[in-house]
Amino acid sequence: MIKWKEKLRGPIHRVASYGFSQCKAAAMAAGRIFSYHAVCNSSLPAAEFKRHLKGLQRYFSIVSLNTFVEAYLCGDKRFSRMVALTFDDGLRNHARIVYPLLKEAGIPATFFICPSLVDEGGGAWLWNQELRQRLLRLDASQRCKIAREAGLSENKDSIDTIVKHLKQISIPERAHIASVIRKLTLEFIPTDEEKIRFELMGWEDIRSLDSALVTIGSHTLTHPSLPTLDEKQIQSEVADSRQAIEKALGRPVDFFCYPNGANDALVLNCVKKCYQAAVTTVPKVIVSGEVRHLCPRLGGDGSWPLLAWRLHRPAA
Repeated sequence: MIKWKEKLRGPIHRVASYGFSQCKAAAMAAGRIFSYHAVCNSSLPAAEFKRHLKGLQRYFSIVSLNTFVEAYLCGDKRFSRMVALTFDDGLRNHARIVYPLLKEAGIPATFFICPSLVDEGGGAWLWNQELRQRLLRLDASQRCKIAREAGLSENKDSIDTIVKHLKQISIPERAHIASVIRKLTLEFIPTDEEKIRFELMGWEDIRSLDSALVTIGSHTLTHPSLPTLDEKQIQSEVADSRQAIEKALGRPVDFFCYPNGANDALVLNCVKKCYQAAVTTVPKVIVSGEVRHLCPRLGGDGSWPLLAWRLHRPAA
């Protein structure tokens, strides 16, 4: 039965995307924030992302995150037809692929960046993306060695398991495992497609974006998993990242994005003191009563039919 459901899922999504999903969603008293990462051929092709924009515009009003939050707070009746778009990590493809499409359509969005990584001049990668691609170059026996070094059992040598574990340990522990991985992949050279997918923007890229269209938010200084840090480190990653962006761009930074969606009471308290609102990775629509510093978001990955389905079935 499950296999039949899986086979039918795609056709059902395609049929529903011609209007059923959007109408069903529009009838719900809820707003929606979408979360995107890379937009390129190896993840979400630009042509498919353009379908997302056209499909959403047909039934909803795509607004800035600031307009979205204000409408939510004041109980604006138009909120249920509002959608906000957010892009995590400050990837260079956001400036070179996403931004031209947004500008052409006049659609606002928020880009969340890590200023300490931007300071490297553009072209840097997030640590987890770098290590994931390096692990892809290793065979099973080498990954077993990494798993043992990280304190995992040998049968937990999958790339996803190792990277997930690295996100949950302390920064010094992670740095040690990272050094082991790098020593095993000394000949690692990113492909052109990997560069397009994972390279981060520099300040020149960010300053080229129309501030009336693109809002810049903080994604911490260096993209750690915040609950693994002590209070002083959390304060630095959360508060200092805002100050660094504001100093570099000369504009206020009101929004925050938790790396990997990870947070706890200590992190949340710090974020509340620094930002107007913050977004998570919880796949839900936004209804009255939501905490604006824990705003859920719908995943933007996948085809337009899948995205349309998520408008009323967020966890799809």
